[in-house]
Amino acid sequence: KETRERSKDYQRYIDAWFAKLIKLIVLRIDLSYQPEHWETITLDNLNADYERLDNNARHNKIFRGWRGHIAKIEYGLGKGLHMHMIFLFDTEYKQVIRHVYLAQQIGEYWKTVVTKGRGAYWNCNADTRKYQRWGKLGIGPIHAEEDREKIRNLKLFVVDYLCKMD
Repeated sequence: KETRERSKDYQRYIDAWFAKLIKLIVLRIDLSYQPEHWETITLDNLNADYERLDNNARHNKIFRGWRGHIAKIEYGLGKGLHMHMIFLFDTEYKQVIRHVYLAQQIGEYWKTVVTKGRGAYWNCNADTRKYQRWGKLGIGPIHAEEDREKIRNLKLFVVDYLCKMD
């Protein structure tokens, strides 16, 4: 029940952003750590790194236009502690065709600066063709009026994935 409620809350959050801005760039990035650090990274370490990312973003041009985000912390046997992230960017500040590169920049910033070389990441935006083939594309540039299916997919597949129980 809690998972369903969280998913509905996040879906309303997405709707609120599209009501405010007609076009957004949606990034989906997993922020994690390199395997040799999995056993030593604690929840406090992950939270501190997340706060460092958030605080540094205010003064870093990579994050210019960052309007909102959704984050979920998980622990996986094959991945250690990590975060699934959805970033929402205002297209006024970013070129929409460069969403893959923007996600890569954020991942590299996490990997090298925020975690001081201990980090790793997965850029889901680099796989948009795969999601398109599956009929589940809900990331990349999204126009509120023209991309209803992408918004539906964002809410049904991307947000729901972050809210999964396992």
